[in-house]
Amino acid sequence: MALALVLAACGGGPSGTPAGTGPSGPGATPTERPADGPAGSESELEAAARALFEAFKADDDEAYFLGLSLACRSDVGFGIVSERNNTRHARIGQGGMDISAIEVTDVTISDFDGHSANVALTLSGTNGNPFLENEANPWVFEDGGWFWDNCDPFETGGGGGGLEGSGPNDAIAVGLVPTIADWYVYSSYLLPDADELVTGEGAPPPAPGTVYFMWEVVAQYNGPNASQALADSLAFRLVAGDTTYDDASGCPDAFALDLGLVAAPGEQARGSLCPAVATGDVDSLFLIVTDKAAGRDYWFGQE
Repeated sequence: MALALVLAACGGGPSGTPAGTGPSGPGATPTERPADGPAGSESELEAAARALFEAFKADDDEAYFLGLSLACRSDVGFGIVSERNNTRHARIGQGGMDISAIEVTDVTISDFDGHSANVALTLSGTNGNPFLENEANPWVFEDGGWFWDNCDPFETGGGGGGLEGSGPNDAIAVGLVPTIADWYVYSSYLLPDADELVTGEGAPPPAPGTVYFMWEVVAQYNGPNASQALADSLAFRLVAGDTTYDDASGCPDAFALDLGLVAAPGEQARGSLCPAVATGDVDSLFLIVTDKAAGRDYWFGQE
């Protein structure tokens, strides 16, 4: 069986990821770089191409993602790259191939000028099936290294990045996943009366007329940087009407969202905001996540 879809496998993950602006397809012209800028060697390019394929074989999504050009990392994000690679792995297995037995036997470099080039790999162990890497794909030299620059294979996916969340009447539902400042963010669990859980971890009883409200959040970094601080990107608070609940100090460590996380692509923080809120505010409570750089608020509802 010829696995045509291994050559151009589609991905998954939250939608709303911007359409790519990088090169289009194998053999495309790589992203332009200044002709008088730093240049790389052919031997370095061959090593980078071999290393990227080894990262794919090893299912090392973080190393693979960091082997892509800045244009590709920015345009499509870690989640889609990871899901697309998972899809390729599944199809390789379905085709009766042992991915660990696939080897790079030759590297063909063309149109090389020290700033960009096209690279095609010759692979053994594929049973004659076409692979994306068999084609001449564009690479660029940037930030002192060579990076894969064909963004097309990653530019598919579906599920929730276009959600607005502009206010209480447009709140994002539990489980839906918008992309906020290069992070996938979603509500995963709500417990309107978490008194027993929170006090069981050493917190004092809530003040009379209040109750601990536990709102669990997942924030997964999906941006182009090798690392990114969650607190530098996003702020979290609960609101009901004109009342804001943003004191994170009372949530026990066993449950608290780790705002100190410095994440590599694909890493996530999963934890809760659990302030003591007035009992009359429980049913009207919303989560607001703020994109600090853009100054924009995203509203999340309880349903």
